[in-house]
Amino acid sequence: MFKSIVVLSSGVVAGSAESTSKLHPVREEIVDEIKKLATSWTPREVSDNHLRHVPVNNIQMQMGSLGLTQFGEVTKKAEGFFDYIADTFGFKMASNGSTHEDKKLKSSSKPAITRESMPILGGMPPEFDWRVRMPDCIGAIEDQGECGSCWAFTSSGLLADRFCIHTDGAIKTRFSPQEMVNCNYENFGCMGGYLMTTIDYLQTEGLVSNECVPYMGDRGMCTYRCSDDGKSSYDKYYCAVGSLSVLTSYEQIMMELISNGPLMLGLRIFEDFMNYEHGVYKYTTGDEIGGHAMKLIGYGYDDLEGLYWVM
Repeated sequence: MFKSIVVLSSGVVAGSAESTSKLHPVREEIVDEIKKLATSWTPREVSDNHLRHVPVNNIQMQMGSLGLTQFGEVTKKAEGFFDYIADTFGFKMASNGSTHEDKKLKSSSKPAITRESMPILGGMPPEFDWRVRMPDCIGAIEDQGECGSCWAFTSSGLLADRFCIHTDGAIKTRFSPQEMVNCNYENFGCMGGYLMTTIDYLQTEGLVSNECVPYMGDRGMCTYRCSDDGKSSYDKYYCAVGSLSVLTSYEQIMMELISNGPLMLGLRIFEDFMNYEHGVYKYTTGDEIGGHAMKLIGYGYDDLEGLYWVM
């Protein structure tokens, strides 16, 4: 039985309020509007976007359907802060957590800090990426299917990454999001989940390996044993009791990221995001379609766009 040194949740939800739009987010109207308004990124043509085949209800299901106010003032402050990150400081999406490739998806920002000011932030480097620092410890991006289980993938992936990082690669076990979907009754399985309550689960119940409980893309019975009739060992891995933190400044986030490993956060997703092709992403048009949990693995600085977060 192992415990991690620290696991931090810097986001609050893995699902947001129900979409305000019933139209499919991948449509000509949105693409045309992006072409007119966007100055830093270009959309994918509808005919080339595989998401056009996914029913809008399935997309909403994958995003989750939970509200943002369960945790009162703490959540309201964190919610506003992460809107600020997504819209002001920028972000980019890693295409594969196990390689150095990425799609360079990041939201536009006016440089709130400059490249010259970066060393002032506690002597931290101007860029950092765990895929470069310890590539063997950062798990690959996985497919959650038509289940709103991003909260479980993000938290189980974060814990696995940190075990690997804090043991210098000695523990490379990938943990089971499926057991969280099945057994974390503080959350809602394929209907979404709150990131803070996932940390409660990781502290008190822990996780087993993927081999013990493989992912099936739906909520199943919580059996408290491996799915292969006992062939695999039902070993539990925990995060340290009292390790939940909510960070509210980019200095804190950068320091925690460098010192202890990836973080969790939740972002609000809008229709135009589903049509991204390449360039520097900035919200342009469309309704909110849900929330999505992501794993923060690095940061960098773009001369035009300023500080961004790598996810």
